Amino acid sequence: MWVALVALVIYGAASVLASIRVVPEGKVGIVSDRSGRRRVIAKGVHLVFPFGHKVKLMPKGPVRMDGEVHDAITRDGWRVSAHFQMSARLINELAVSEAGEDWRDATKDIALRVLRTELENNDAVDLRPRPQALDEGVTDEINILTTQWGVHVEWLRVTIRWAYAVPPAHVVPSPYRA
Repeated sequence: MWVALVALVIYGAASVLASIRVVPEGKVGIVSDRSGRRRVIAKGVHLVFPFGHKVKLMPKGPVRMDGEVHDAITRDGWRVSAHFQMSARLINELAVSEAGEDWRDATKDIALRVLRTELENNDAVDLRPRPQALDEGVTDEINILTTQWGVHVEWLRVTIRWAYAVPPAHVVPSPYRA
């Protein structure tokens, strides 16, 4: 009888100790269970049910991210590649659980898709003289899409790799050439 009681007390104490989670300053915790539901815990000490729940700590930011878009074809047929660097941070901790497993991966994925779309919707001739306009347009579009996750892109720099650009194969010589 006493052995069972002592074992129960030890098991209960171990469960309580296993359920204590500490979220440090500058981070946010995402608690997910087996069913896929997520909730956010802010800095401090929290009790989280230890069985079937996982806590992932992520930085609030700003976080610097890099990415590469390969072989985007512009409207006028040029095949270009581009590299981007951006800095993003959380502005709404409660909304970050909507981003999925990691807000950083989701934000980088959105940035890659938006940059590819912008490259494909422009002519190469228009991209050369105005690279800053591309930075601003992509940043604005990313911020519109990531607001639902509570993420804000503070800055973004796009470098188009012109050395690797391939001109269109269907260039027809001008009939006005002398």
